[in-house]
Amino acid sequence: MQRVFDRPVFHEAVVRGKHAVADCCAPWKGRASSRLQLTHDYPELGECMLVCATETRSSADLQQYTFQMERVVSKRRL
Repeated sequence: MQRVFDRPVFHEAVVRGKHAVADCCAPWKGRASSRLQLTHDYPELGECMLVCATETRSSADLQQYTFQMERVVSKRRL
């Protein structure tokens, strides 16, 4: 995943990957999450998602999120 905009961010960043955003978000469907698919609201951004991490998230939360996202992306490569 890479950031779409190079401007400074506070808690949120728009990212784009090589996989469909719906596929990346599917494992978290129905659960509170820190990502938002932007495809429908901002079609000019294509397959992007908004990722948010506030002060309410611990380092362990961010590590778990990274681990889960890496699992999703690696499954999509198969």
